[in-house]
Amino acid sequence: MESYQPQPKDNNQIKNYKIYKIVNSDGRAYIGSTCNSSIKLRFSSHKSQAKYGRNTTSCRDFDFEKATIELLASFWSNTRQAHQIERSFIDSNECVNIARPFITEEERLKISQSWLTDPNGGAELITCGCGSKFLRREKARHDKCKKHLAWLVNLSSQNQDLDTDLELVYSNSL
Repeated sequence: MESYQPQPKDNNQIKNYKIYKIVNSDGRAYIGSTCNSSIKLRFSSHKSQAKYGRNTTSCRDFDFEKATIELLASFWSNTRQAHQIERSFIDSNECVNIARPFITEEERLKISQSWLTDPNGGAELITCGCGSKFLRREKARHDKCKKHLAWLVNLSSQNQDLDTDLELVYSNSL
């Protein structure tokens, strides 16, 4: 049996794409696409990734020993068009898919505007235990700044449980 090898992305290359649906034993479905020679290869990849905890798709909690896969469509296309077709299958079927393979310009604009104006979109002000104030969307950058790192070193040198302290610092502000 062939092993699944991810292919490098070339968005303009015409390939034979397949839209597939994985159905879990409880009836939940996941819709995906592949340009592999067989959907069974892609299914075995999902199964292997789930077994070793590396499956990052919306079907990561499926029981692949009891799940089935079926072919929904097969066509020749470039990557962009294939993702648009996959998106139409996702929108027209009930499935567990969270991420969308294709986002329209209107959706992209709506997401970027909500990020700037929605308080839950990252505009919430947080005060850290180190004394710094920053927006929630800037937390990752703050965690790497010199002042915060020095504060963490000081905490750990006082033999305090660092994980508990960090949990307390951020649990009240998030």
